[in-house]
Amino acid sequence: MSARPASPAPPVLIKRYPGTRLYQPDALRYLSLDDIERLVTNGVRIEVRDAATGHDITPKTLDEIADLVG
Repeated sequence: MSARPASPAPPVLIKRYPGTRLYQPDALRYLSLDDIERLVTNGVRIEVRDAATGHDITPKTLDEIADLVG
């Protein structure tokens, strides 16, 4: 019997509210773009959703972080 590879952990959900307020519901805390950068740098998969519409805005958020870093 061969071992099955472990399934990857689900991405950490982050909700974005008006302005730049970012909230991680499962940890009950607000995050900064620096916090999200640390998560991504440490290999944590994230998913950023607009709190009002539910749209996936992960690429936009990662672009903002790249602009701050680079």
